[in-house]
Amino acid sequence: MEAGVDCWDEYGRSVLNVTDRLTQVLGSVSIPAGSNGSFVVPMTGVNNEVWFFFQCDNAGNVFLLQPTFTLSGSTISWAYNVTGLANPDRIGGTLMYGRY
Repeated sequence: MEAGVDCWDEYGRSVLNVTDRLTQVLGSVSIPAGSNGSFVVPMTGVNNEVWFFFQCDNAGNVFLLQPTFTLSGSTISWAYNVTGLANPDRIGGTLMYGRY
């Protein structure tokens, strides 16, 4: 007999079963406007992947420069690429991160 978690929507379609991976939110890092940096996401198990997203402090101004993010192993790095730009305004925000 199988055991686990199965969830269906109102149409009878499976929306979650034991083969799906759920995310674990581990925390957040405040990124001040214009600062470059990096952060190591702590391990929570074996072979679990890192996920992250960036929420701008002021999403109303589309002309502010957001940082560019890279992921190498468990390290999330960010930098403002200002090459060819004449002193652009940079925006800060919150980096949320976790593991699958």
